[in-house]
Amino acid sequence: MLINKKWIFIAGLFGFTGVALDAFGTHIISDKIPENLYETYKTGVLYYLIHSVVGVPFLTWLDFTYMESCFKKIIIT
Repeated sequence: MLINKKWIFIAGLFGFTGVALDAFGTHIISDKIPENLYETYKTGVLYYLIHSVVGVPFLTWLDFTYMESCFKKIIIT
């Protein structure tokens, strides 16, 4: 399966912002907010990073499936 370059770029962008948000939380706001809010922040950043990693194969599959269905329509008609 050929991976479209736009999905790699978008995944890299999401991964970069996730790491930047994690670094921001660790180095800047960890001692400025209450512990329970910091734990919530860390969980949100973790989910953000997980979704950015899982999104790449899913979006690639979705793009490939859409292209395949369009190709079948062109062949059939």
